[in-house]
Amino acid sequence: MENVLGKKTCVITGVGWGTGNAIARKFASSGYSVAMLARRGDRLEQLESEIENAHAFPCDVTDTTALKETLKKITKDFRASVCCYS
Repeated sequence: MENVLGKKTCVITGVGWGTGNAIARKFASSGYSVAMLARRGDRLEQLESEIENAHAFPCDVTDTTALKETLKKITKDFRASVCCYS
């Protein structure tokens, strides 16, 4: 993964469908790197290929342990400017 520490980043949960998906697309089209979280890894991979500057992080945010590990991964390459919990 490209190091994007200098770029504006938005971390978004619930990106698989609906509001979270729309938010991810809007931030990406505005020049942000987007760290996308959702339960369905297959859906995230599809979205990652559709949305420029998007990065998939499969995670069930109701699983505290999994969420902590995922956030550790994200913060290795990203410095979040915005977080959206959808």
